[in-house]
Amino acid sequence: MPKLIGQPMPRAEDARLVAGKGQYTDDVSLPGQVYAAFLRSSRPHAVIRGMDLEAARSAPGVIAVLTGQDYLDDGHQGMDHVPNPADAIAHEQRAFNDSLTGHVFNQRHIPLPIDKVRHVGEAVVMVVAETQREARDAVELVDVDYDPLPAVVDADKGMLPDAPQLWEDLPSNLCFQVQIGNPEEIARIFAGAHHVVRREFRNSRIVNCQMEPRSALGSYDPESGYLLISGSQGVTRQQLCIADALKVPRTQVRVISPDVGGGFGPRSMVNPEQLAVLWASKRVGRPVKWTSDRNEAFLSDYQGRDQVARPAMALSAHGRILAVDHELIGNVGAHTVSYVPLSNGSRVMTTVYHVPAAAAKLSAVMTNSAPTGPYRGAGRPESTHVMERM
Repeated sequence: MPKLIGQPMPRAEDARLVAGKGQYTDDVSLPGQVYAAFLRSSRPHAVIRGMDLEAARSAPGVIAVLTGQDYLDDGHQGMDHVPNPADAIAHEQRAFNDSLTGHVFNQRHIPLPIDKVRHVGEAVVMVVAETQREARDAVELVDVDYDPLPAVVDADKGMLPDAPQLWEDLPSNLCFQVQIGNPEEIARIFAGAHHVVRREFRNSRIVNCQMEPRSALGSYDPESGYLLISGSQGVTRQQLCIADALKVPRTQVRVISPDVGGGFGPRSMVNPEQLAVLWASKRVGRPVKWTSDRNEAFLSDYQGRDQVARPAMALSAHGRILAVDHELIGNVGAHTVSYVPLSNGSRVMTTVYHVPAAAAKLSAVMTNSAPTGPYRGAGRPESTHVMERM
């Protein structure tokens, strides 16, 4: 038997991919497929007073114009993103069980909102047509009556008592606030320290940019159920989320991930459009395909980072670390997609250094911005940056 340990393992897929023979989601087609396009909100925060859909419905090639109310009327529910997993495997276990606010907030995510828009780029109306061009042209004919509301996009401002509130059943914009460590012990150590260093660091929000923009092809068969073809980072998690939202057994949902033109974290969770094309396929009786363009991606893809860190470090006269006391404020965005960056960041915040005592106050804040989630390290680079700068 050849020796494997310590030997490089050649990637079996490289020759095919560099020769241009990859098959990504947009390369896949199903017989009789039609195309979807989404009207996206131009407002960061507004009440939806009404919609005029008639011009779009009568446009050439249009098969259906669908709203969030149609989705609910069909008996479905919003997605539970399971934003609070202990780790990637034990997703049913919670990373945060208690909160200074009373509970850890988790709001189901309806693919098309019915009452308000909560961030620029949020999908509001879905048009299904014979061709992609006809679907996109018809979207331009939809007229939505918005009643604008005050908006907030900075997490630290979202924590203020007078900040615009995103969800009626959330008393403030705080999804949770957790104290880790013993603040009394930390205060005692800081009081006796020779040096105390305090800083503030802002880790900017980033937009991920995969080689292939998000794409999804959904199909429904009365006998076999739902089929989703979409590049992702985990078909099993997506299968469970979709089955729960559509209220069907998981055996009625099959998810296929072909070649993926970049994942980086954000493609772990289900996106609204993936759920929408499956629902629409059952409504219209044909496979429904949607492919994002770059403008849509920059507005609506799940984003990363966006943390405010306010660390403090207590040092002896010889520069030895005695204790650290961090405050981490994470911008969740408009929907509770993931708290993983905060849970990961708090676990590794002392990094490789000997720190006798540590504490942290973590705040997850909702704002009128695209939801955030794990991206390239999922909270660990943010905390490492803070510790190295300190």
